[in-house]
Amino acid sequence: MIKKRLGRVKRRFILNFLEKSDPDKIARIGEDKVVPAFLRAAEGVPAYQKILAEKKVDISKIRDLDDFKEKVPVVVKGDVFGRFDAAELCVGGEFPEDAVSVFTSSGFSKKFSYGIVTERDGKKVREMLAFILGYEFDANNKKTLLINSEAMGVTFSSPYPMVNTSVRSDMVLTLLKVLKKEFEQFIILADPHFAKKIVEDGIDSGFDWKAAKVSFVLGGDWISNSLVKYLMEKTEMSFENPEKKIRLTMGLSELGLNLFHDGVNLARVRDAAQGDEKLKKALFGDLGACSELMYYYPQRTFMEVINRDKNGFGELVFSMLDKDLKMPLTRYNSKDAGKLFGFNEFSEILKKHGYGNLIPEFHLPIVAVSGRGGDDVVVGGAVVGVDDLKEVFYRDFSVANSITGYFRVVKKPKLLVEIQLKEGVKLDRMLVRKIQKNLFDLTHVSIPIKFYKYGDFPYGMGLDYEGKFKFI
Repeated sequence: MIKKRLGRVKRRFILNFLEKSDPDKIARIGEDKVVPAFLRAAEGVPAYQKILAEKKVDISKIRDLDDFKEKVPVVVKGDVFGRFDAAELCVGGEFPEDAVSVFTSSGFSKKFSYGIVTERDGKKVREMLAFILGYEFDANNKKTLLINSEAMGVTFSSPYPMVNTSVRSDMVLTLLKVLKKEFEQFIILADPHFAKKIVEDGIDSGFDWKAAKVSFVLGGDWISNSLVKYLMEKTEMSFENPEKKIRLTMGLSELGLNLFHDGVNLARVRDAAQGDEKLKKALFGDLGACSELMYYYPQRTFMEVINRDKNGFGELVFSMLDKDLKMPLTRYNSKDAGKLFGFNEFSEILKKHGYGNLIPEFHLPIVAVSGRGGDDVVVGGAVVGVDDLKEVFYRDFSVANSITGYFRVVKKPKLLVEIQLKEGVKLDRMLVRKIQKNLFDLTHVSIPIKFYKYGDFPYGMGLDYEGKFKFI
């Protein structure tokens, strides 16, 4: 009882800090940690010492944040993983004795990365989940079951009862049915495409989504605003209903499973921008599909953007600041594309465009995530990204209900978009016309389209939702 009471007091303190503190003060807390965190890694991690020696970095010259940005090299996955043993990546050159798990990336980039979780890390994850899920879903006051339907290997320590189903929609739906009297609410953690399958399989089997108190936390891949709206329409979820809502999160196996997450107002801003060209341009430039908008915690992660384009988007670079991390990474380029906003900057944009009622709840900086760099193709002189295509394909709910969401853009010998139909769906002229029209509205040119029956899609009937899919 005392432990629970202390937990509530701590969560109230954190909430008060995030909602009322000066945003610049919050950012400075992280900035003050950058150089000490760098020195801890530079002096204690054998692999990082070798990397810095190769780059001829004199760590005695790194005295402030400007030195850090100017002189500390940016590293990528290939600089770190595959070159060194796990122990060499750890502080002290020893694999931690209190390690409780190791989880790996999907291998999407052809190189596997991994993260080491200690008992202390697990405790911090539990505290973070208790804070975020308590705030968003009132999970600390309701009997809540987490259903982890992320791909096998993505596990974590939970403050709530949890079932790991991996990518088995039948198992998820069975749990929702047989345990509906035992829990006040369910929160499903899933990849966006697999969440679509869970919802649609449920409808096909007669599951009453509208009566169920089920929410989703989606991560693992970029999700379009149109898919969020589609899932809401099918289940009667909303942006703000604490018992039936969708929240977005982003993590990386080598850095942490919850680096970013959205909130009610950020979700509503993104939705508003998708229908308001002026707001969209102010936030995202000339992007067609609005990026995911999420908070990040500068006291945990120092964020930078390099190689920016004309819209302010570039490659996200992470420096982990937690002094207890056994495998700290510094100036690590994940190759994810994004843009950073200070809280005040973001709020001023909203006020200027008439959305002052959607000021973010937390006084935290914000990251706009637009997928991975290079996921685009030139069509009729315009650059069209995978994000744009996803936004288009889910915009018409009848189209979204007919396709799996997996497609492949083939560039050579000529441009072609290949689309997988859902199992049992037959191709008809109306579906073809709708997709052709949506693509033309996006690109203003006609793009050849080829449809495949579910089992005939040539890009891995490996679509078992275990790994990320390559769309281009």
